[in-house]
Amino acid sequence: PAHRFPDLDLAAGSSANTGRNVSGSWAVSTSEQTMDLDTVLRTAQTIAGERQLDRLLDQLLRLVLENAGAERGCVIVRRAGDLLIEASGSVEDAAISVLQASPADVSAELCYPIVQYVARTRGDLVVADARVDARFQNDAYVLRTRPKSVLCSPVLKQGELIGLLYLENNLTSGAFTPQRLQVLQLIASEVATAIENARLSENLQESTQALDIARSKVDVLQKAKMELSKFVPASVQRAIDENPDAPQLEKRDADVSVLFLDLAGYTRMCEVLGTDRAHETVQRYFSSYLVDILDNGGEIAETAGDGLMILFQDPDPQVNAQNAARAALAVRRKTRALNATAAQDAEAVIVNIGINSGAASLGATKFESAVGTRYTYTASGSTTNLAARVGAAASDGSILVTAATARRLDDGFVLSDQGRRSLKNVAEPVWVFSLDAERLD
Repeated sequence: PAHRFPDLDLAAGSSANTGRNVSGSWAVSTSEQTMDLDTVLRTAQTIAGERQLDRLLDQLLRLVLENAGAERGCVIVRRAGDLLIEASGSVEDAAISVLQASPADVSAELCYPIVQYVARTRGDLVVADARVDARFQNDAYVLRTRPKSVLCSPVLKQGELIGLLYLENNLTSGAFTPQRLQVLQLIASEVATAIENARLSENLQESTQALDIARSKVDVLQKAKMELSKFVPASVQRAIDENPDAPQLEKRDADVSVLFLDLAGYTRMCEVLGTDRAHETVQRYFSSYLVDILDNGGEIAETAGDGLMILFQDPDPQVNAQNAARAALAVRRKTRALNATAAQDAEAVIVNIGINSGAASLGATKFESAVGTRYTYTASGSTTNLAARVGAAASDGSILVTAATARRLDDGFVLSDQGRRSLKNVAEPVWVFSLDAERLD
């Protein structure tokens, strides 16, 4: 900070050989004026249109070292209030080090009190011989490197400090003449605009790259969402879309109709057709059912090699059951149509269906183990269990529904009373009905 050097008061008009700031007018020869104009024109041509900050800094420092009579120098750029050395080099070393971003206040490449003063005052500073200057001769950098002539000039854009030029000549005292300071000031005025344009271009490029990365991530997420939608129930997708940070997937009581669909003779089909052909057959039949399931408000909650569990969750319990019944009848029609067009040597596919309606626990079930955590979204409870048992009791392509479902269908469907059935792992016999058709007006 500036208060570290309270005695650094460099008044205008002091002589250059005392190391104070240089100001005023000087008489210069025509040849020197021509050299100045040529230097500034070459500077403007060199940096015109340059948008890469690293190349700009390299070219800038080379021009400055060539025309200011310096042995070595640094370009310091101000970023977010910090002074950072972004380029450094010397006439002895052809290479210019750029984009270092080294903090100037801890750098071993310059006398920081000089840089600090110029940054604070926004004025040029010429030191004729730092070794004998009372203000700098005890600075650690000066004691170590013994610099003679030092020049530091601000790079301003509309009065705002955007950087500094720091130069040294360790061979000659008073190397930086008023004429060379004028040249440096002219170069700095050109450079200020170039650095600002390079910054804007750099920021634009970074923003464009960030936007491209963001778009790429969005594309990946959209593709992942499309792929996951093939496996995730629609109700889960809706819950996540409505509240991505905390989707409501906890178990809750809900009235549902549960349909279990089972492809009879799947084991024999695999033995006769082979696993690949059996899989293709199941996929063809099940795929044909999907439109009818979705059109009737159902969603596939679980799948097995030869079966589907389908949930119907309309808020109206009667609509739930009616949608499930319509979907079941549509599946039977599709199965018969596919059987009619199958190869002559292919055995007819038989699909048995069971439906039950009532209260169930609907939501995510969590499974945890040492190897990870997995969730399933389904309806659990006695309503689901009974639907599965009724489906297992169906045969020869029949659709069996429980009394709970039958009561909700009213007179809109043709039902045949099948009496009480004893079902596996169900304590009491269950009254079931065969769903034959829908009555259409």
